[in-house]
Amino acid sequence: MIGHRCHSLNQFHKCQPPQQNQPSTNQNFDLSPIPSRSPTVAISLTNFPPAEPEQIFQTDDNRWNFNKQFNKCDSSRENRSQFNSILPSDLSYPLFSQIMPMDYRKPLSEVACRGHDFESPETSVHEEGFDEEFTAFMSKHFSGSIRSSQTEEQLSLRQWILTAKSDDDQTLSDYVYSSLTIAVKAVECLLKAETDAKISNKPNEIPLECIASENMVLTVERKDALSGNEQSLKRDESDETFSCDITSNSIRKVEFICPGEVNPSVGTVRARLSAFGALLYEVFSQGETLNRASLETNNKSMGFLSLSSRGNSDDGSASTIGHQRKKSTPRQAETSWTNSLLQLSRLGIPKAAIALIKNLLNQDEFLGDDAYALFLDVQVDLKLMLEDPYRFLDNRDISTNPSLVICDKMYGREKDISKLRIAFERSSKGECCGALVTGEAGIGKSTFVSSHAQAFSSNGYVVSGKFNENNSKPFSVIGEIFDDLCDKFAFYAHSHQEKNTMTLALNSSLGVEASLIADIVPNLSKLMPLYGSGGLFSVDPASRKRYLLQELLQTLSNFSKHITIFLDDLQWIDHCSLQTLSYLLENSKTNNFVTFVLSCRDCDTQTTDWVQAIPQSMLERIHLENLSIDDVNSLVSNSLRILPRLTRPLSCILHRRSLGNPFFLRQTLGMFFNESCLFYSLGDRAWKWDLDKISELRLDDDVVSLLMKEMAKLPVEDLLIGLKAASCFSTSINNSIVKILSEHLGKDLSSIFRKLVERGYLDEAGLMQFRFSHDRIHQAAYELMSEDERRGDHMKFGLSICSHVLNKCGEDISMLFIAVNQINRGGPEVLKDPNQRLTIAKLNLKVGKSSLQLTDWHSALGFFTNGIKFLNHNHWIQQYELSLDIFTSASEAACNLSDSTRVKYFTDAVLHHARSLDDRLAALYFEIKSLRKARSLDEARTLVMGILQQLGEDTSCALDMPKAEDIKCMVKLITSMTDDSILNLKQCTDKHFVFLMKFYHELFYLFHSNTPRCLLGLSLRMITLTLNIGATDISPIALAQFAATAVATGFPLEGYRLGNLAVKMTESIHSATAYKSIIVGITENYVSWVAEPYQAVVESHNLGFYAGLRSGDTFSALLNRCVGLLTSFTSGTRLTELKKSCRDYVQDLLLKNYKWFVPACANMYWLTVELTEGLDSKPLESDIPQERAIREYANRTNQNMVSLVTDINVVTRAFFFQQDLLVPTNVLSGLSSEVCQLRPYNIQGVFFEGLVYYAMARKTTNRDYALRGQNALDFLKKWGFCKWNFENKIKLLEAEHMHFLGNLELASQLYEDAIESSKQHKFIQEEAMSHELQGMFFYNRGSYSKALASLERSEVCYRTWGAKAVADRIELFVKDLLESKKSSQSFQHHRARGANSSKTPLRKRASRAA
Repeated sequence: MIGHRCHSLNQFHKCQPPQQNQPSTNQNFDLSPIPSRSPTVAISLTNFPPAEPEQIFQTDDNRWNFNKQFNKCDSSRENRSQFNSILPSDLSYPLFSQIMPMDYRKPLSEVACRGHDFESPETSVHEEGFDEEFTAFMSKHFSGSIRSSQTEEQLSLRQWILTAKSDDDQTLSDYVYSSLTIAVKAVECLLKAETDAKISNKPNEIPLECIASENMVLTVERKDALSGNEQSLKRDESDETFSCDITSNSIRKVEFICPGEVNPSVGTVRARLSAFGALLYEVFSQGETLNRASLETNNKSMGFLSLSSRGNSDDGSASTIGHQRKKSTPRQAETSWTNSLLQLSRLGIPKAAIALIKNLLNQDEFLGDDAYALFLDVQVDLKLMLEDPYRFLDNRDISTNPSLVICDKMYGREKDISKLRIAFERSSKGECCGALVTGEAGIGKSTFVSSHAQAFSSNGYVVSGKFNENNSKPFSVIGEIFDDLCDKFAFYAHSHQEKNTMTLALNSSLGVEASLIADIVPNLSKLMPLYGSGGLFSVDPASRKRYLLQELLQTLSNFSKHITIFLDDLQWIDHCSLQTLSYLLENSKTNNFVTFVLSCRDCDTQTTDWVQAIPQSMLERIHLENLSIDDVNSLVSNSLRILPRLTRPLSCILHRRSLGNPFFLRQTLGMFFNESCLFYSLGDRAWKWDLDKISELRLDDDVVSLLMKEMAKLPVEDLLIGLKAASCFSTSINNSIVKILSEHLGKDLSSIFRKLVERGYLDEAGLMQFRFSHDRIHQAAYELMSEDERRGDHMKFGLSICSHVLNKCGEDISMLFIAVNQINRGGPEVLKDPNQRLTIAKLNLKVGKSSLQLTDWHSALGFFTNGIKFLNHNHWIQQYELSLDIFTSASEAACNLSDSTRVKYFTDAVLHHARSLDDRLAALYFEIKSLRKARSLDEARTLVMGILQQLGEDTSCALDMPKAEDIKCMVKLITSMTDDSILNLKQCTDKHFVFLMKFYHELFYLFHSNTPRCLLGLSLRMITLTLNIGATDISPIALAQFAATAVATGFPLEGYRLGNLAVKMTESIHSATAYKSIIVGITENYVSWVAEPYQAVVESHNLGFYAGLRSGDTFSALLNRCVGLLTSFTSGTRLTELKKSCRDYVQDLLLKNYKWFVPACANMYWLTVELTEGLDSKPLESDIPQERAIREYANRTNQNMVSLVTDINVVTRAFFFQQDLLVPTNVLSGLSSEVCQLRPYNIQGVFFEGLVYYAMARKTTNRDYALRGQNALDFLKKWGFCKWNFENKIKLLEAEHMHFLGNLELASQLYEDAIESSKQHKFIQEEAMSHELQGMFFYNRGSYSKALASLERSEVCYRTWGAKAVADRIELFVKDLLESKKSSQSFQHHRARGANSSKTPLRKRASRAA
C-alpha cells in the first residue's frame, strides 16, 4: 500500500498552498492543486503540548521534540486544532493530512521515494522506527529547503530552474550543460529503479506519475559553505532562490520523491519515455510546461496511460502495451507539442537536445525511426552530448555544398595502445628493444604508431622512415633516419659546449671511419668533422657500416632523453637494410634510451622468417585486428555527428561490406557519398542516407577494385594521367623527378598532384616529394594500366630521367639509380636499339658497383643481372671487356650473398668465354670463397690446389711439413733485415701475383681447423713470395703467420719481433688496414704471449675484436673474441664475469648462425658453470651445446682442435674436483703433433695435465703417470724465459715432482716459491691451486696445523676467483680434518694460536677476505 499523494513541493517551499479551483497565475510552473479528500489519519492529538513553530522547525534538534510530541497525539478531530497550533500559521491540517501516511507505523522505505547518488554514497541513514523516519520526512518537507548542510543543498527541480534564471553569471551554454547533467542522473535513477525491480521481482518504485518535475529533487553544492552548525542557509531577497552552485559539476544527486497516494502503475516504456521527454522540455525551457491536457489526450488516443490517470493494477500490467515500432507514415496533423519545440529553438537550445526531446515525446502508434524505445538509448545519447558536445550537441554552420569529412580518431585500439605503452616502458628499462606492429593492409598500422609514438617517447626524438616496394637506392631509408636524427641533435643542441662534448664523443667512437657513412648520413658533418675515405679499406663494407651506425646511435642516445625509431612497411625492406636493422636490434637490447617500433604487413614472405626469428623478449608483438561493428558505428557516428543508435543500420552495412578494415571502410563510406546514397539535408541540417539505394549498389570485395572504379570516374583526364605517372615510381616521387616528367609529358604535374592531394589520393610530404596516402591507392593506380602500358611508361620515364642526368646533372648517382631502375622495369624487350641497350648495360654495371660500395648485395646483383639481359647477342665477342666485368661483378655480389649456385653460374660463363687465366682469376676467387662459406671445404681445397698448379706453384712442397733447416734459414734472413726494410718492401700490383697470395690465404682458412700442420709450409711459402716479389695487402697476414711458425719451431723471440712488424705493416700498406683484426688475432693468439703477460694479451684481443667490427671483418672479430675468452681463464679473470661473457657470446653466435667458434666457448661456459655451481648443476641454457655433443661434432667433422679443447676441459675439471682420469688424455701429445697450435689455453692444458698425472702417480706409485707429469714439466720449461706467465707454473710442477720423488724439503720450498710467484704475477687461481697442493703436502706429512692454514688460504683465493664449488670442496675437507684430528696436540696448539680466527665460520672468513 502506497501512501497518500503529496502536494507539489514548490508549494511547501512558499508555505502558501493555493486555493482549490483557482487557476495558476504563473505560466512557468504547474501549481494546480490535487483534489481534496477525507483522509483517515491514524494518529492522536490528545495531550499534545503547545509549542512555538520556530522551536519546532528551526533546527534539527527541535525536530526530535516535535516527533516526541506528535507521538503522544491521537486521531480525534477535537484535538485537530491543538495540533494545528504547533504548525505555521499559514499551514492547515487538511494540507498536512495529505502528506502523512495512512499508517504511520509503516516504514518510510516502503513509501515510493527512490533516488540515485552518482558521486558519493547517501549521507543520511534511516534507522528503523517511526521517530527517525518521521524526522527525516518532516525535515525534508517543512524546512526552508528540502535539506541543507554546510556543503550541500537539496532543492526541487523548479527551485533549481528559478535559481539558475536569477544567476547573472550563468550563460546559456552553462545552463544547457547543467540541464544535460541533470538528465543523465535522472535517467540513471530511473534505470536503477528498473534494475532493482527486476532483481527483487517487485513493482518499480518510481511509478509513471512520479516522472514529473514536481517530484524531482536535486542535491547540489553550496556556493559558500558556512562554518559552524549554528549557521543556516542564506537566501536572497525574493526568498525563492538559494545560495547554491548550479553548474553541472556541482549537481551531486537526483532523486524522485513520490509520497502520498499515487497511482502505482508503472506504465509502458513508451509512456515513461514520453513523460521523461515532458520533464526535459520543462528543464530546457527554463520552467515552461507542455500542455498537459493535450499530451494526455494524445497518449490516451493510442491507449497509453495518461500522466494523471489512476489504474487499479499495482504492477501496471493492465495498462502495459508493447512498444514494437511500426513503419513510419506521414502524420495527418502535427502534435500539439510541436510548436513548443520551436520555442526551444528560439531560446537557442541546441538542435540535438531539441531532437532528443522530440524523439522522447514521439511515442505515438506510428513510431518514427528516430524515436526512443529504451531508456538505455537515452542514457547513451545524453552522455555523448556531455562528453563530446562538439560532435553531438553544438549547433554547426554547414555550407550549401558540404563535403564528407571522416573522423581520423582511432577506434577499438585501447588494448593495442596499452601494449605499445608497455613496450615503451619495458624498453626504457632495458627489457626489450620496442614493438612490432603487424596486421593486414589497410588496418591502420602507420596511423596507430605515428599517433602514439611521440606521446610515449618521454619528450625525446622521434624519427621515422617508410620503405617502398621498389626502392631504388640502397640504404636510403636507414640513411634518412640517421640523417634526420643528426639534424635534430645539431638543431636542438642546448649550448655550444654541449655540441662540443657531442663532437668529442663521436670522434672517440667513430674516428676517421665516420667518413664511410657520410654518403648516407650527410648531416653527420653538422656534429663532427669528416675526412676523406680514400685510404680506408674493409673486408666486409656492409658489416663495417652496420657497426658504425650502431656506434653513432649509441653515442647520440647518451645525449638524449629518448630516441624512438619508427620503420613503416617493413614488408618492402631491402636485404641490406634488413641486416642493418637486425644488427641495430641485437646491439640495442640493453640501451634504455632507444626504442624501435616496426610495422609490417601480414603474410609477407620476405620478412616472415625474419620476424619469426626475433625473440618475443626483444620486440613486443602487437597484432591489429579489424574493427568490430561497435567500433565501425563509433567512427560513422563521430564522422556524421549523429548519435550512434541512429547510425547503426548504416554501420552494419559498412561493416558487412568492409569486414571492419578501416581503410576499406573509409573508401566505402566515401563511395556512398559520391553515389549520393549518403547526403546532407540542409532542411534537417543533418546527414541522411538511403538504405534502399545502398543495397542496390554493386560493391567490390576488395578495396583495390573499389579504388580503381573511383579513379576511372575522375572528371579530368589529367588527374588520371598524374595518378598513373606517380604509380610508376613506387609510393613516393620527389620534386626533381616531377619536373623532369612534366617536361616529358608537357603537363604541369605539380599542379595535378596537388589536386590529387585535395582528393585524398596523395599526400604532400614537405616541399620535396609527393607520396600516395596509402599503398593500396598506389596499387590501384598502377593496376589501372595494362602490362604493356606499364612497361612502356617505365621505359619512357627511365630514358627521360637518364638523359637528364647524363646531360645536365653529371654524376647524380641517386637520380641514376631511379632512372636505371625504371628502365629495368620496362625490360630489354621494349628497347630495340643495340646502342641504347649497350648504354643501359653499362649504366647497370655502374649502378651495380655503386651498390657494392654501399654493401647492398641484393640490389647490386639485380642491377648486374639486368645489365646482362640488356647485352646484345654475341656480346662476348663484340663487348668482351664489358661482359667480363659485369659477369665477374655479378659473381662477387652472389658470393657476398652466399648464393653458391648463382656464383657457379656466373663463374662458369667467365671460364667458358675468358681469353686468359688472369681474366678467370677473380671469378675463381669468388667461387672458392662461396664454397668455403657453404662449408664445402673439400671441394674448395681441390679447386684452390688446381688453380695454384695452373699458376705454376708446387703445392706438394707448400703443404708438406717444411724442413727445420728451411725455417731456420728464413728466420735468419728476416733477422738480418732491419724493421724499416721489412716495412718498406716494394708493393706489387701484378694481378697474377695478387691473386696468388689471395689463394694461399684462402688455404689458411681451409686447413686451419683440421690440418694445422699445413700452416707451417703455407706461411713459409707466402713470406718467401713477399720477400722475393713484393708486398700486397695479404703480406702482413703472411708475416704474422710466419711469426707463429717461428714461435712453434723454437724461435720465440724472433717470432715476437715479426708479429709486431706484421701489425705495423698494416699501417704502411693502406689496403691492408682492413686485415688488422685477423693479424691481431694471429699474433696475440700464437706469438705475443711469449713476451707479454696473459692479462695484456686479453686486452689486445679485445682491441682486435673492435678492430674487426670497424673494418667489417666479422670472422676475425669473432675469432679475437673467442680466443680472448679462452685466454681470460688462464689470466685469472673472475669466473662469474667469464661465465656471463661466454653465455652471451655463444647465444649471440647461435642467433647469427656463426657456428665456427661455438664449440670452444661452449666448453668454456660449462667449465665455469661447474666451477661456480658444482658438477651436478643444471642451468637453464639448454640451447648451448654440452660437452658430449661437442665431442661428437668434433669426431664427425674431423675438428682436431675442438677435440683438443675438450680434453683440456677434462683435465682441468679433474684437477679442481680431485678426480682420476679414467681415460688418459693426450693434450701434450696433441700439441706435439700439431706444432703450430701453441696458444695460452693449450699450454694451460699441459699444465693441468701434468698436475693431474703427478697426483695420480702419488696415489698409485705408477711411474708412467710420473713420466707424463715430467713431460709436461719439460714442455713448460721451454718457455721459462717468460717469467710472468710461466714461472709459477714451472715452480708448482717442480714441487709436485719433488713431492713424488720424496725430496720433501725442496718440495716445501718450491711450493712457497710457486705461491709467491702466482701472487706477484696476479694469477689468483694458481695461487689458490698452489696453497691447496701445499696444504695436501703438509697433510700427508702429518703437519696438520700447517695444512689447515694453507687450505684455509686456498679456500679464500678460490672464493675470490669465483670458484665457489671448489671452495666448498676445500671447506668440507677442512671440516673433516678438524673432526678427525681435533684430539692431536698440534691441532690444539693451532687452536690456541688462532682462537679468534677459528671462532668465525670458515665461509665467512673467506668471504671477508675476498
